[in-house]
Amino acid sequence: MYHIPNNSRKKRTYPFIISLICIISIIIPSSGCVYLVHNNSKIALWTRTLDIDALTPSKIVADSTSVYLIGDMSIPHHPNHYKIAIMKYNMDGNLLWNHTWGNDPNTWFGDIAIDTSAIYITGGIEANISSSKSAAFLLKYDFNGNLLWNRTGIGRTGGNRIVLDSSSIYIYSYDYFEYFGGLIEFTVSLYKYDLDGNQVMNETWTKKVQGNHLMDITSTSSSTFVATYIYGNKTTRGGGFLAKYDLAGNESWNRPLNETIIGNSTFIINVNSSAIYTTSLSNHIFRYDVTVSKYDINGSFLWNQTIKNLDQGSLTIYSSAIYICGSIVGNGDGKYFIIKYTANGDFQWKKTWGKKIFYPKAEGMVVNTTGIYVITRAFLALSLTRIANK
Repeated sequence: MYHIPNNSRKKRTYPFIISLICIISIIIPSSGCVYLVHNNSKIALWTRTLDIDALTPSKIVADSTSVYLIGDMSIPHHPNHYKIAIMKYNMDGNLLWNHTWGNDPNTWFGDIAIDTSAIYITGGIEANISSSKSAAFLLKYDFNGNLLWNRTGIGRTGGNRIVLDSSSIYIYSYDYFEYFGGLIEFTVSLYKYDLDGNQVMNETWTKKVQGNHLMDITSTSSSTFVATYIYGNKTTRGGGFLAKYDLAGNESWNRPLNETIIGNSTFIINVNSSAIYTTSLSNHIFRYDVTVSKYDINGSFLWNQTIKNLDQGSLTIYSSAIYICGSIVGNGDGKYFIIKYTANGDFQWKKTWGKKIFYPKAEGMVVNTTGIYVITRAFLALSLTRIANK
């Protein structure tokens, strides 16, 4: 079974990646690698370097006064061993606190969420460094960084998604396997807790569906959404499909995606209470195109927009507007970008910042009344940048 996200497999490639980076650094002088514009008052209000591992993903959430980040941190003198790192910044970019949490040999984060009183984190703890199986965990912190309680040994797969409502915490774990010949098997495990950490429900279900590639899975407190792709042949064109399942695994609907998916495109599903948004990244050999699509909650297509020559990082919804962040790689002159659309898909503005950035990536973004906060990667450095939302 494939695990989503499979951080452990990515981490075991690090010795090769680091060796390759060393070779690149010899060939390419350091003076040509990273030039992030820190003091651009029109775009980037401030930038802070993050002390978390730059070769793993990271996530960000925010309330009205603070920004919370989570990522993986390598353990000194223990190659391929990781803990999670949690950080809190105020809106001026000052670090208020940071903590690490995890057990040997390998602890990885899956998701982070906040409500009005606490921070909740899920992920996985591997039994040993050669294992791809992880038990999920659930952590609850107060806003001063104090660990209130933790729950470990949850299920047999690490936690990938955490969802909150007014009285409950939902942890989702996902596994899937792609069979040769066009069949996908995926498993969804749900663990529901009250706000005091008592488990009140667990549900696991497995489905087999037609398809060659599972592109993404995400969940809400009541549903799971799965996107799959079926390759075409000489007479039929391939395409993507989006399906909705209830908590017990019953299919509510299945709709074809109204966008062109090329091969194993990177594909992300975002869901809120009124709509479903997808972003797909298609490789056209010499360029990447990003398509943003909106569907209603019943899977009916509403609109899409295609942005050429961009490499997307994430999509978020704030006050009915859609924000997409990512990077522009072309010809060694890497930059970051943010594009804003209205709820109807009308273009509002595009902002770019940075200059001559080597291998730029936008990893996560959150928007609130004070601005836009973006986690960016430039070569081996991760940064948090505040952008004016106007």
